[in-house]
Amino acid sequence: MCSIIRQMLRLILESRVTRERGRPPLQFQSEAPGFFKYLLEERGMKKLTVARYLRELNRLADYLKRVEVSSLSELSPQLLSSFVVETAPKFAPNTRRDLCGVIRTFLRYLRRERIIAVSRAKLFKVNSDDPATIASLMPDQVGGQVIIAERSRSGWGDVLEKLYALKPSLIIRVSPQMVRSDGVATGRLIDPARREAEKPPANAPVLAVVNQNVLDFFDETKPGLTGATVSLRAPAAVEKPVKLRNVIGLLRGSDPALRGTYVILTAHYDHLGVDRSGRIYDGANDNGSGTVTVIELASAIASRATRPRRGVVFMTFFGEEKGAIGSEYYVRRPVLPIEKTVADVNLEQLGRTDSLEGPQVASATLTGFDFTDMTATFIAAGKLTGIRMYKNERFSDRYFDYSDNRPFAEQGVPAQTLGVLFQYPDYHDVGDKANKIDYDNMAKVDRLVALGLLMIADAPGAPRWNEASPRTAPYVQAWKLRHPQ
Repeated sequence: MCSIIRQMLRLILESRVTRERGRPPLQFQSEAPGFFKYLLEERGMKKLTVARYLRELNRLADYLKRVEVSSLSELSPQLLSSFVVETAPKFAPNTRRDLCGVIRTFLRYLRRERIIAVSRAKLFKVNSDDPATIASLMPDQVGGQVIIAERSRSGWGDVLEKLYALKPSLIIRVSPQMVRSDGVATGRLIDPARREAEKPPANAPVLAVVNQNVLDFFDETKPGLTGATVSLRAPAAVEKPVKLRNVIGLLRGSDPALRGTYVILTAHYDHLGVDRSGRIYDGANDNGSGTVTVIELASAIASRATRPRRGVVFMTFFGEEKGAIGSEYYVRRPVLPIEKTVADVNLEQLGRTDSLEGPQVASATLTGFDFTDMTATFIAAGKLTGIRMYKNERFSDRYFDYSDNRPFAEQGVPAQTLGVLFQYPDYHDVGDKANKIDYDNMAKVDRLVALGLLMIADAPGAPRWNEASPRTAPYVQAWKLRHPQ
């Protein structure tokens, strides 16, 4: 078997298609060993039959060369139909049948193996938050190319559906949230319900990239053709089931009129695993600091003689570093009604003060600083606890979408993430360790969080979105759908 595969591979490598100068080769040669092994072992074909398959694939390769197709990912039913129609008069009926059978079998093999194969495809950047431009794009502009895009503020679902319609060969998904210092992905968490909703067509796989260099390239590149090309062959993903948990506690409210409404204090308890050499990403600041704050405030507030007027929920999520998996899971399957959830205060990075933009001592910030009136609440709480609330003009709005507040916001719940800083020297690095936490400062920030949380829980009115901000429009609309007048 090995000898015939080697012989077939040699013939493919020597074909006129792959020898033509200035043209990229098709990936028949990279797929040949696996495909012919599949034919011989799983389909039970004889060697002579497999050899005939080789001849038919070479006929297809000649045709694709003439129509300037350079990637298997560009194969389509229409293109293959044209090929069969054009070649049919030249061959006997049994040869035509063989040809169609080969094509069907080869495409079935690629789909079964879920192989991503792209060769020198042009790279096209799409701004996911520009629906008008996406709607104006046509398959003849983007078809067969590789699209690179970032998750939109409104989610991936609608954007992916529109991108699939453009018939790209591959969609590269970038996310600052998932980047690690060594650029290595430890595996992706997949919620089966979300995967079914975002299931890509067979000819347009989605590849998540976590490399910082790719993210920098994306940030520095204008939408449209980038001038770059992509060559890639990726094997099928290996999946295995895992069981992960959100952890939740409820402190019931004391006011008969408000106890059926809830304020949620959240943080994610996951981090990044281990690096290539086995060193552990401790994640002391991101997000051990947020997780222990949720636990400590739950204990402190529950021990008070007087309970808050509203119910207070204390919850930690899994999977934030993999794309807010745990919080997205919760809002689709809430323990308490989303309509009765008046706010989410999410916590990130409360322990470090050594911001890359300068020390942040006795200060705190919010993502989406101007998005809700909770900011005014925390400013007031800060004055009472000695913490200055500041807006980071560079990162406040940008990072609103990159933590567990986002899924709540998309459901209409006023939700922001509170932290001390955005970037620091060991961000997503193995150096983010407990000895670098400023514990005295963190204790002050925790008092700010506790007081702000209690002020929201005891207020007669619920927090509201700032409708004057254009960025809040989708969240305001979601809130109105859940609270019709």
